[in-house]
Amino acid sequence: MKKAIKWIILIIGALFGAVAWNSNEKDKSA
Repeated sequence: MKKAIKWIILIIGALFGAVAWNSNEKDKSA
């Protein structure tokens, strides 16, 4: 179970980072 929780945290962190990076790129081009 601990491994599953670790993977969930990693996946959520990766998704959040991708969204933040995309929004930053949009701000630069705007």
